[in-house]
Amino acid sequence: MSALAITTADLRVFGDEPRVTHARLAEALGYAREKSVRRLISRHFGELERYGAVLTQSDAKPQKSDVSGGRPVDRVLLNEPQAVLICMFARTNEAAEVRRQIISVFLAYRHGKLAATMPAKAPAKQQRSQPWELMEARIRQLEKMMGM
Repeated sequence: MSALAITTADLRVFGDEPRVTHARLAEALGYAREKSVRRLISRHFGELERYGAVLTQSDAKPQKSDVSGGRPVDRVLLNEPQAVLICMFARTNEAAEVRRQIISVFLAYRHGKLAATMPAKAPAKQQRSQPWELMEARIRQLEKMMGM
C-alpha cells in the first residue's frame, strides 16, 4: 500500500475538536491493514486517554461481505496528540514523515486553513502511479499555507 499525505481534508470535527480516523492514519503510515493501527490503539489505550476521549464512530449501514450481510464498520477518531502518539508507536518507514504531516495539518486547521483550501485527492490511478509526487505537492501546499 502506498502512503498518501495527510491533509486538512482528512480531518473530521467532533464537538469543537478536529480528529483523524485510524484507517486514514494506517494508510498514511503504510500499513497494509488498518487493524495494525487498531492494535497500537488497544496496546496504548491508557496513554491515549490521557489526551482526551478516544472516540469511535460506527457506520449505520453494515458493509456486505457475503449473502448474510456484514458488521457495522467502527472507526476510531484520534485527536492531534493521540495521532502523534500512534505515529511514535508505529515502526514504519513513513512514521516520522506522517508525524510531521499530522502536526502541520492540525496547525493549519487551528489557523483557519480549511479543507477547501487543500488540493483535491487525485484519481486512484494517478495516486498509484505517482504517490511521491502527490505527497510532495501536498507538503509544499501545506508549507506555503503556513509560511514556511
